[in-house]
Amino acid sequence: MNYLQNILWHLLTALPACLYGNVMRFRNHLYNIGSKAEIHFELPIISVGNLAVGGTGKTPLTEYLIRLLISSHKKVAVLSRGYGRQTKGFRLADTAATAATIGDEPMQYFTKFGDQIVIAVGEDRVAAVPEILLHHPETEIIILDDAYQHRKIARRLNLLLTEYDYPFYQDFVMPRGRLREPRIGAVRADAVVVTKCPTSISAAEISQIKNNIRRYTRPETPIFFTTVFYQTPEVFYGAVTNLNAETNVILASGIARPQMWEAAMQQRFRVVDMFRFTDHYHYTRGDVLTFDRACAKHNAVFLCTEKDMVKLKPLLADAQANFSAFFQPITIGFLADEVTFQQLILSLTR
Repeated sequence: MNYLQNILWHLLTALPACLYGNVMRFRNHLYNIGSKAEIHFELPIISVGNLAVGGTGKTPLTEYLIRLLISSHKKVAVLSRGYGRQTKGFRLADTAATAATIGDEPMQYFTKFGDQIVIAVGEDRVAAVPEILLHHPETEIIILDDAYQHRKIARRLNLLLTEYDYPFYQDFVMPRGRLREPRIGAVRADAVVVTKCPTSISAAEISQIKNNIRRYTRPETPIFFTTVFYQTPEVFYGAVTNLNAETNVILASGIARPQMWEAAMQQRFRVVDMFRFTDHYHYTRGDVLTFDRACAKHNAVFLCTEKDMVKLKPLLADAQANFSAFFQPITIGFLADEVTFQQLILSLTR
C-alpha cells in the first residue's frame, strides 16, 4: 500500500479495532476479577499460544515440548481445537485419523510421535480434558495448542510466542492489525518466546526487544529467543529419494506467512515454480493435477511443508501422481538459556 492507501486503511479500521479491542479487554477483565470462572484441573497444563493470528511457530515449539517431556519419561497429551478439520466434537487420534478428521497440525503430531503421546481434538476443551483422562488416566501433563485466548481452562504455564519479524508490540488489534487481543494481554504470559530469530542477532538487539516486550509483561517474566533449523527434506511419495542444490523444485505451502520458508528453500534448491495457498488449505485432486503438470514441465520434484504433507500424502496416492514429493522438516533451536527453559517446563511435573 502507498502512503495515502495506508492512511485510509488506518482510518477505516480504527473504529472496529477499537470496539473489538475493548470487547476483549472487558472479557479478560471478567476473568481477572473472577466473574468468569476458570476451570482448574489437578494435573499441570501448559498453554502454547500467541497474541497474533497465525504464523508464530507454535507447532515447532509444541514438538520441542513433546520431545523434552517424552525424554523425561512423562505421559503427554496434546489438546487442540482441530482447526480446519471436517468433523465435530471430541476425537482421539488413532490409526484411522486423517487431517480431515482431526486437523492438519494434530495429524502432524500424530504422524511424528504416534502412540508415544495422546493427541486429542475438541471445540469444547473444558469437556475434552476429562475425556482425555477417562481414556488415558496415565496422562501426567497436557499441552493446550493455540490456547492463549482460551481462558476457561486454568493453566500452570502460559507460553506466549511472538515472531521476530512481526513482534506483538509493533502490531495492532484486528482488523487494523493482526492481534487477537490488545498488547496488554501479554501480562498473562509466564514466559515469552521470540521465534524465527536470525542467528546473527546481536546482544544489543536482544536487549532492545526484551525492553519492548517488558512494557507489557510482568517484570519477572523470562524471555527466550529461538531460531528455525531446516532439516534434510524427506521423501513421502515417488521414486526420487534425495534432493540437492541442482534439483529443480516446485514449492507448495498452505501456511500462514510462507515467505520465510520460501526464501530458505530458494537458497537451498533450484526453485522453478511456487504455489501459495491459505493457511489450513484443503487440497484437491485438481491441485494434484496442477502440481503434476508443473513438475512435468520443469522436470522437477515437489517440495512442501510438513503440515501440508499430512494432507497431501493420501491424496497423491489416490490420484496416482506422476511426480516425487518431499516435505521439509523444521526444528527450533534456542539462541541462549535453553537449560533455563527446560527447567521451567520440567519443574511443572516434579
